[in-house]
Order: sequence, then structure tokens, then C-alpha cells
Amino acid sequence: MSFEALNDAGRSLTNLIVILNDNEFSISKNVGGLSRYLSQIRTEPAYFKVKEVLKRAFVRIPGIGTDIAGGLDRIKGSVKYLIMQRTLFEDLGFKYFGPIDGHDLRELIRIFSKAKFIKGPLLIHVHTQKGKGYKPAEDNPKAFHCVSSFEIKTGKIHSYMGENYSDVFGKEMLRLAEEKDELIAITAAMRDGTGLVEFSKKYPKRFFDVGIAEDHAVTFAAGMTKGGLIPVFAVYSSFLQRAYDQIIHHISVKDIVKDCGLTRQAFYYHFKDKYDLMNWIYYTETARFMSSYNNVEHWLDGMVDLCNYMRQNRTFYINALNTTGQNSFQEYLHNYIQNISISAIENIQNTEYDENKWGFTIKFISTAFVGMIVRWAYNGMKEDPAEYVAKMRSIFDGSVLGELENPKMRCLQGIRVFIFETIKALFTLAVKNIWEIRLENLQ
Repeated sequence: MSFEALNDAGRSLTNLIVILNDNEFSISKNVGGLSRYLSQIRTEPAYFKVKEVLKRAFVRIPGIGTDIAGGLDRIKGSVKYLIMQRTLFEDLGFKYFGPIDGHDLRELIRIFSKAKFIKGPLLIHVHTQKGKGYKPAEDNPKAFHCVSSFEIKTGKIHSYMGENYSDVFGKEMLRLAEEKDELIAITAAMRDGTGLVEFSKKYPKRFFDVGIAEDHAVTFAAGMTKGGLIPVFAVYSSFLQRAYDQIIHHISVKDIVKDCGLTRQAFYYHFKDKYDLMNWIYYTETARFMSSYNNVEHWLDGMVDLCNYMRQNRTFYINALNTTGQNSFQEYLHNYIQNISISAIENIQNTEYDENKWGFTIKFISTAFVGMIVRWAYNGMKEDPAEYVAKMRSIFDGSVLGELENPKMRCLQGIRVFIFETIKALFTLAVKNIWEIRLENLQ
């Protein structure tokens, strides 16, 4: 994405200052062509040394020396390209300054002050040292990249007994690698953090660090799978967000069209994307069970059939219920139950649905029903669908139909039970989400 932004800025000639903080540090060893390129720029002092030598020499010439030295700055581009090649950033359309000592405050202020008045995109290459000024961090930057509590004076990091998840994962990878020669480990610049240090040492030809490129790592792993290997991409869940486009489009859609005997053109002719396909599945599969029961007396029978079908396709529907947003199965169920409830009101009262009178009740009922279905699914779908739906039927009949037929009673008991079950379902979901967040933080 950074390259895309640089490419666009260089094309548009926007007045933009980009500061490249080059501290030569990564948690794992730097890899890739760009790392080598920056190192080459960093260690190529020829131009800068020649420039300073020429300046000092011209200044000593009586009378005109100072003017010549000043002119050297104005022709520095020509002098520069006689000594060293253009930089990648200049080829992208940026004016390039650097590398500059990032710990020389006076020089930084001078460069930044000048940079404000330069037209077009400008890149300032700043060379810094990780942990500068704190010797323990300078000596061991890896340990202080994401540090727990430590002694400030000595830099001694407090250690805790026991293995963490990364250690356990690393040992298990070593065990599996002994059993399966085709097992491959992939990381995105997180060899240490994911527990793969020993694996990389023992199986260097089966270990791949692709740098900070999670999207590439996912597709890289997919290609290995096609070749008969067993790749394991070790990645933090927060960093995997960068790779969802590859997971959804470049891998999943390919698998779909291959297994179904379609071309990509045929897939995209019928569906906008994978999520559009998911919507189609929700509507066609659910409608198949509900269409025969589209009335007040029998629609819950359709819910029984649907729950049985969800049981048979457990993995798909658990994932579907975990998905939120515009393509949510929960949202589809919510809308379906809401429409059925509205239909019940109109049939019994023989009048059009009044949103002001019934809106809150209908939304409450549909949300509660979906919550109970989700709770049933998350509990392993253990309860018999017929018995589970029968409980919901009794509440629905008591709280909605009873209220319609006897407005004075309002079916207080049914509503109390309904509220209790709803709160219990929502509480269960909340606890589940809290534990998922805690587990992610532990990892």
C-alpha cells in the first residue's frame, strides 16, 4: 500500500513531504530487495563526501570561493548523478534528500524548514538508531521492541515462569516437521514472536520469512498448497487483517470456481463477490425451508427444518452466524422473523401494520429469536431442534398472539419469560465475545 501511495503522489505532483525513518531494525532479520537497497544508499557516502570536500576547497579560493560553494548547491543534481545513480524514489517522481542523521536535531530542523518551500513530492531519508540514548535498548533493541516491565537503571527485563503460546506452537511445529517432510513454515517478519526461531535453524530450507507482507504470504502459502506442500503461515490475528483480500478473492474464489467447474468470468457474471454468493445461499437455502410455512400457524415448523439443516451443515452455519454486517446470516434471520411477525399482526387484526404501535415489540421479538438461535448454535446445537423451537413457540404464542387476541392481559407472564431468555442469550454472547478478546490478547 505504501508503494501505491508513493506511485500516486509521484504522478499527481502533490506538495507532500514523506519522512522515511530508517532505523535498520526489525524484530526478525531484514529481508528482501528493498532492505538491501536502503542499506546500499545508507552506506554510499561518495556523493556526500565529495560534496563537502568540494565545498571546503572552493571556500578557500579568495574572492569568489564562497559564491562558487553556494552555486554547488544549485548544481548538486548534476554532480550527484556523476557519482551515484538515481534513487528509486526519484524514479517515482520524488525529490530525494538523504540519508540524514536522525539524531542531529539542528540538521533536521534545517532540512525540514527548507522542505516546506519545495514544490511537489519530497522524500526525506532519515537514518536513526533504535533505542538511541538508552544503552540497554541500544544493546538489545529486539528485547525492547515490545517490552514488559523492566528495571529502568539496569534494563533487566522481568521474566515470568512458564511457556507462552508461541513457545508451545514452535515446539509443536518442530515435532510435526519430523513427521512430515512437506511441512513448511512461513512468517511475515515475525520469526521470534511466532516461536519459529528453532524451526528456522533446524529446517532453513523449509522456513520462509517474506517480510512485512501478509497479503503476499497468504497467496504464497496457497501456491505451496497447490504444489503438494503443507504450509503453515504463523501470523498475529491483527496483522492478518491486511491479507483478507487474498483470502477472500485470490484463494476462496479460485477454489469455488475450480470445485464447481466454472470460470472466474462465469462466477462474476452471477455474483459481485464472495459475499454476494453468501447472500444468495442464505436466501435460497433458508427460503427452501420457510416457503412452505409462510403463515402464522405453521412458520415455526419451518424453523425446525432449518435448525435440522443447520445441524447437518454445522461448520458453514457456525461461521455464517459469526459473520456480522450487511452479509450477515443473523441479519437475514432477523428480517425474516420480523416480516412473519408483521404478517401475523395483519392477519389477526385484519388491518395494516402500525409501526408506531408495534415497531418496538416486533424488533424485540425478532432480535430475541435470533439470539436464541445463535445461543443454540454456539452451545453445539445439542438440544433437539423440535423441542427447542417448541419452547420459542410457546413464548411467541403467549407474548405476541396472546397480546393481539387479548390486549387487556398483555400476557405478562409470557413477556417476563421472553425477556429473561433474551437477556440470558445476550449475556451468553457477551461473555463469549469477552473471552475471545482475552484469548486474542494472550496470543
